[in-house]
Amino acid sequence: MEPGNLSYAQLLAAMPAVKRAKILNSLNDEQAYYLQHDWHILARPSQRIPLGNWFCWLLRSGRGFGKTRTGSETVIEWAAQGYTPIALVGADEGRRKGYYCRDRGQL
Repeated sequence: MEPGNLSYAQLLAAMPAVKRAKILNSLNDEQAYYLQHDWHILARPSQRIPLGNWFCWLLRSGRGFGKTRTGSETVIEWAAQGYTPIALVGADEGRRKGYYCRDRGQL
């Protein structure tokens, strides 16, 4: 993995044990929870939404990159921000249903 493409969680894991333990021991329960579950902490820079005012964002990469997780986390963020409509593009309805949840039967 490229050194410049590490998530915040990976950077924390790569720290010397004493420094990492000091940081982890300073966290309250809520902070520790978010450290393990917040996409902004877990995502590598190449998995984060690019800066700028984008009309379309193409995420093209190989197996194991995390495209499905990146896509679902991005859609969750867009929906939370009130963006509508959000288009889900797939070869057929079966493939779209296989990767994403349905809302009000609008897939």
